[in-house]
Amino acid sequence: MPDNIGETIKVLQGSDTSIRALIIKRADGWYAIRPERWYPNEWAGALVAEGWKPTERQSGLFATPDLAEREARAMFDWLQP
Repeated sequence: MPDNIGETIKVLQGSDTSIRALIIKRADGWYAIRPERWYPNEWAGALVAEGWKPTERQSGLFATPDLAEREARAMFDWLQP
């Protein structure tokens, strides 16, 4: 089971608006990082759905949302200003 499922605490957005990282509070009280990408779903040339999909299902576990955010910013170059 993925370890980065839970309540969204914070959304981190970089300059590319098609990718983001969420800081998640898990049911066990730990925090995790869930990077996501915006995916349009096209069929026969028509847009039938679109939405955010996780790009990774595993994350480190963090005691606070601030620690998770610092790790996300260090891990993902696209979050840098």
